Amino acid sequence: MSYTQVDFDRDLAKLRELSAGDKPADLCAFMQWEMAWTHRALAIFLNQVYKASKTSAPTEDAENFLGYAQQWVRFLELHLKVENEVIVPVLSKFTSFEKSHSEQAQIAGPLAAFSAYLAAVSSGAEGWSAAKAEERAQALFPIVMQHFVEQLDELDPEVLRKGGATPEALGGLNTSVAARVSELADPTREVPSMVLHNDDKIEWPTMPWPLTAEFKMPPDLYKAHSGWWKYSQNPLAL
Repeated sequence: MSYTQVDFDRDLAKLRELSAGDKPADLCAFMQWEMAWTHRALAIFLNQVYKASKTSAPTEDAENFLGYAQQWVRFLELHLKVENEVIVPVLSKFTSFEKSHSEQAQIAGPLAAFSAYLAAVSSGAEGWSAAKAEERAQALFPIVMQHFVEQLDELDPEVLRKGGATPEALGGLNTSVAARVSELADPTREVPSMVLHNDDKIEWPTMPWPLTAEFKMPPDLYKAHSGWWKYSQNPLAL
């Protein structure tokens, strides 16, 4: 049975529900809210890739489409790296990530196949095949979306509190995450990946500048790969 738009809309609704509202002051609530927002952006980004794959973009604008799709892979891999290196070691003291670890293991194969196919088309080793792209997407979508939704249960604020999480234990985590992201991220890639796939909201992500309806990012960050971002949820008129 294929993963459908109805399935995606159901899962995205859950991510939107758990990332609704302003940034929580309570740190246990913030952990779930921040992860829900990150998963929400990744899900929207993936769906934009999927929708663009159904157009003429893969053949008529291949360089930009493939760059955009490969950036989604990079964004997910960076997220998982930071999660496993920085977030899980702290939060695993208060909750179990057993299900997340299992789902990540199941994601690895389909993600590698999806990435390899994009790389093969990008290099010219393979031509674009709508059928093969759909096959790769159907292998990846269900487990990725399952992970995006179900990991948030592990981060339920009540679960964290019952596990012994305190403001003192969680207080430095966001700083540690930001520091690791700054080491790994390319602002011309990762800033638009977040800001252009956030339902045009200003509550998230936190940026060094005030995020407003009129100003989303310095123009240079967008223009570096502007050809990619026309496929995003919220392209800018730059």
